[in-house]
Formats: sequence, C-alpha cells, structure tokens
Amino acid sequence: MHIVERHLEAILLDKLTAGRVLALTGPAGVGKTRLLKSIKEKYGDKCVYLNAAREPEKHRLESLRIVHTIHSPSILMIDEAFRISALDTIVKRIREVSPYTRFIFAFGSASQCEHFNDLDGIYNLYPLTEQEYRHFHNNRKKHDILPERLVYGNYPRLLHLKTRAGKQEYLLKLIDQYRTDYLDVLKLKTQQGKDLQLMRMLSFLVGQEIFYRELEQKLSLTRKTIEKFIEKLLQMNLVIRLEGFKRNLKKEVGKHGALYFTDNGIRNAIISNFNPLRVRDDLDKLWKNYLISERLKHQHYKQMETRNYFWRTYDQQELDWVEEYPDRLVGYRFTLESSFPRAPHAWRRAYGDAEFRVINPDNYRQWIMC
Repeated sequence: MHIVERHLEAILLDKLTAGRVLALTGPAGVGKTRLLKSIKEKYGDKCVYLNAAREPEKHRLESLRIVHTIHSPSILMIDEAFRISALDTIVKRIREVSPYTRFIFAFGSASQCEHFNDLDGIYNLYPLTEQEYRHFHNNRKKHDILPERLVYGNYPRLLHLKTRAGKQEYLLKLIDQYRTDYLDVLKLKTQQGKDLQLMRMLSFLVGQEIFYRELEQKLSLTRKTIEKFIEKLLQMNLVIRLEGFKRNLKKEVGKHGALYFTDNGIRNAIISNFNPLRVRDDLDKLWKNYLISERLKHQHYKQMETRNYFWRTYDQQELDWVEEYPDRLVGYRFTLESSFPRAPHAWRRAYGDAEFRVINPDNYRQWIMC
C-alpha cells in the first residue's frame, strides 16, 4: 500500500535529541498511529512502539515492567498516552538506565497532556496537506484535486475509499466518534443532541463573528456552556479561532471572534452536506475555510512566527486573513475569481506600510505548499 510521508515526521525527528520528550497531538483519524509506525519502521529494533489502548501494553507500562524489559531504546513511543497516569514516572525510570532515550507520546488533544510536566514540545498533526495528498496521487491532474478537497477534506483514510458513499459514511462516523470520545464532557449529547446542534450552527457561521447571545437564545444554553464546548473544539484542533485585527481605527471590529474548521470534510459532515460544488450555496465559505486550514498547516509545519486575524470594519470593509509578523504585516483577500481587487480604502489608509495580497485558484498552491 502506498504510504503518505508526513511533513511532521521530519520535524519530530529533527527536534528529538537525546533525552527529550515530545507530544504528538491530534484527533482520531489524522494519522498519528501511522506516523509513529513509520518512525518505527525506519529505526527497527532501536525503536519501541507501544499502544496504551491495548490492555497488555498498558499494564506493562503502568507496572513499570517496561523499564526492565527494554534495552536502551533509541526512541520510546507511546500511542494513546493519555490512558497512562504515570508518564512522568516512566520517563524518570527509563532515564535512570538509559539517559539518551528519546520519547514521543501521542495524545488526542492538547488538554490530555496538560498534566504531564516533562514535555519539551507539543506538535499537532493535522489532516493531510494538499501537498501530501498530491504526493499520494502524483499521477492526477491539477483540476481533479481541488473540488474534491473542498467537499471531502483531507483525512488520510479518504485516500483509500473509492466511492462518495464510502467517504461520506467514514466522515459521519468520525463525527459520532468525536461526540462520544471527546465532546460529551458537558453531557450535551444527552440534552436532545444539543452538541450537534451547536456544531451545526458554528458550521453555518464559518468566517462570521460569533455572537453568544444569539447562540444562547437559539439553543437554550448558557454562554459558559457554549464557551466550554468551543474551547474543547479548539483543544482538539477541530476549529481555529480568529480575533479581529484592531489597531488604528475606531470602526474596526475586534470584540467578537470568528471560527473556521481545520478540515472541510468535518465541517460538511456536521451539516450532512456533501453536494458537489455546482449546486452549493456556500462555495465562498468552503473556499475560504480550505485556504485557512491549509495555510494553518503550512505555518505549523514551517514553524512560522506569525499571529493570525481577520480584519473588518463596521462599514463592511474587510480582509479575510491577516498575518502579523515581528517585522511586517500582510493582509489577504480570498476570491474565486481570477481578478485582483485592490485593498480596502480603510486598510490602505490605516496600514500604509502593510502588504496586500489576493489569493485565488490560480495562485493558491504556492501559498499553502510546505
């Protein structure tokens, strides 16, 4: 079977010097286990891979028998590491007998590794980048890729599913798994499925400012409950939250944030809409969400030092994406047309030294490729 080589693998191995402990995070389905096994295949017997979801291996770890049964591994990797309560003790004991051993622990979300005190870095694995996807299908033409990705997203399993029905079934099951394994902490699933209602509302509001009062009224939930649920989505890296860029103008929007999903397929599964692009009324949202999710992966894997925002004014001037670097500011307009509109007047006046770029289907690839 053709295996996709992930960008994050090289980053992890580069950062994984003697004695270091790295966390690999990401929700189910993004490929964490396959990534760990790929490293195992490269290092062979010098690398130990254990899955804490398997009871014998979990017992081996929690009883600390592993300290006496492994022989100075170059790398120790523990999948589903959140199931182990004594990770600090395991690391300490192994370091006593093998100080040069390196560690990679995989978690479902960033919140699951908060109790572990000895991490040297946290790295999130996202669904496939478009570049990773293209490497798998290196014989496919350019125009075959984008429409499918806008609808189904980039989860690795989709590469091996040949039918639309199979892809849809997989994504819908993934949503059910997230609801059961991660999102039911607030018991919203048992409250007439209000977790799914909330996710659907957020899906329809992609790129728009989130007004909590409106969500409270429509769902009969408290703002605190809604905020906790959104925070859980953020911790799982299922969504990204953007704040409004506000520096020089009184009329700039800055109070309410906006959400985007880190994968189009997940967003479309939540609203159960896998219709082709020609009959969609949300094509603009799909395009913007795809660009932002792919740019986010690019930034993460390239370890770029930037802060991301949207920019909007109360008189409806706007930019879809703003990147603030230590030494420069760049504003972006996303369009499905081949034209190159000018920057909004208020942006040019307030940020005359800032760069302005237009991203469209003709030039987007160079902007998102790692």
